[in-house]
Amino acid sequence: MSSREVGSAVVIEGRADPAAAGAAVTTDDGEIYYIAGLDRWEPEVELKRVKVSGVLRVRKGSVRELPPDELQRHGLVDDTFVIENASWSPLEAS
Repeated sequence: MSSREVGSAVVIEGRADPAAAGAAVTTDDGEIYYIAGLDRWEPEVELKRVKVSGVLRVRKGSVRELPPDELQRHGLVDDTFVIENASWSPLEAS
C-alpha cells in the first residue's frame, strides 16, 4: 500500500496474525495491517488466510522512541497501517 491509498477503500489478503497491538493481517510481501477495534481473531480464523476490506488509515506511533539504553515497555513507536470499518472472510486453503 502507498500513502496515496490512505483514506480509500482497500481490499487486502494475508494471514490473520495475533499481535500485542491487536489483530493484524500480514500480507505475502510482509506488510502488516492492524484491524481497528479488533483485539484478537476468533480461534477458527487466527493464522489462516483472510480477505479484509475497509478504509485504510495510518495510526501514529503511540510512544516516544527511547534511547538505546532504555527498554520500550508498551506501544508502537512507528506509524502503522490500520483498516477501519473492516469486514473479513476466510480464504480457501490452496
